[in-house]
Amino acid sequence: MKNIVIFSILVLTSLTLVAQNREIKFETSSFETVKAKAKKEHKLIFVDAYTTWCGPCKWMAKSVFTNDTVADYFNENFITTKIDMEKGEGIEFRKKYQIYCFPNLLFINGEGEVIHRKGGGMTPANFIAFAKEAQGTSNNYITYAKAYETKKLDAQFLTNYLNYLSKTCMPYDEIVANYFETQSLDQLSSRTNWNMFFNYVKSYNNKAFNYVGNNLATFYNLYTKDSVDLKLLDVLFKSGQKAVFEKRNADSSYLAFKKDITKYPEHISNNVIFRLDLDKYGFKKDWTSYGDLVLAKGDNYLTSKEFNAIAWKIYENVDNPKVLEKASQWMKKYINESQNTTKSSLYAEYDTYASLLFKLKLKNEALAAANEAIKRAKASNQDFESTEKLIELIKKL
Repeated sequence: MKNIVIFSILVLTSLTLVAQNREIKFETSSFETVKAKAKKEHKLIFVDAYTTWCGPCKWMAKSVFTNDTVADYFNENFITTKIDMEKGEGIEFRKKYQIYCFPNLLFINGEGEVIHRKGGGMTPANFIAFAKEAQGTSNNYITYAKAYETKKLDAQFLTNYLNYLSKTCMPYDEIVANYFETQSLDQLSSRTNWNMFFNYVKSYNNKAFNYVGNNLATFYNLYTKDSVDLKLLDVLFKSGQKAVFEKRNADSSYLAFKKDITKYPEHISNNVIFRLDLDKYGFKKDWTSYGDLVLAKGDNYLTSKEFNAIAWKIYENVDNPKVLEKASQWMKKYINESQNTTKSSLYAEYDTYASLLFKLKLKNEALAAANEAIKRAKASNQDFESTEKLIELIKKL
């Protein structure tokens, strides 16, 4: 019986290996030649717009394009090609077709018109479903794009369109801004418009954002203070990051940004500025200023979910005992409050806490926290080699 079972397993394994030996046959000629072939054969072109460093691109090439079902479907129904977005004709292709993330997976007709597209990797089943959408007459890029011209004021359609565009990595800020320009002040506070605002407004320089900022009491009452503040903070912080990190004249841009957002309530503007200053000091490796700012304002603005990341950065870079003590207090507080409220093992938090106590030269406390970290790592099957090394250092204190 044992030999029969082993033989059966070997047969099944060999059949599996034989079965999974097909792959998408990509054209290697120029895109113009590929378009001509697609036009002649009345087929769509599938384009894998990739880069050599992109992890999901490599995964798609290895695990999806080599799937038998995928290979058979694509080889039968499409002309396929791969284009490196960082060399050759890929550089111009990337600009023309607005490729902003990788992989970008496109279906294009023989005229060079985009029929369907999506950014990021997907499973074989989802990949085939995606291909069938390209062959259909609804729920694909060209259908949405054409319908937009007559439905740009239809909130439900626009919500669906924006949801689709968000998966392509294409910009949609202008579409959102144009829609809100058509809305009256009374309409801006409707549930439909709030949902669209919360999900898709990414800039603070527009009518909708200014209206929310100027009518906080109304929106707090309708949609809760937490959700409204969360959205304002997110948009302002990300806008500020562009001023701090993406512009050549970053210092002057940042000063202008800070002045501009003083029109918002202090609990929002000051929170944003605190976080941006913290990022700026970290970026410049000015750890003295980083620690001073954490000590002065961290209690006011940091949430408990942020404690571990900030505390670890302090452990690695800051030597001021007062800052280290503050970080250790945060970790102790978070650990105590989270014991019965989280499914996390708290291994990382205990490890950070032990590291801070070690740096504060509190040997017994550090050793107890490190041992607890290892206990929790074992229980949750996590690697704890770094904590073991920490214990050796603690014992030398």
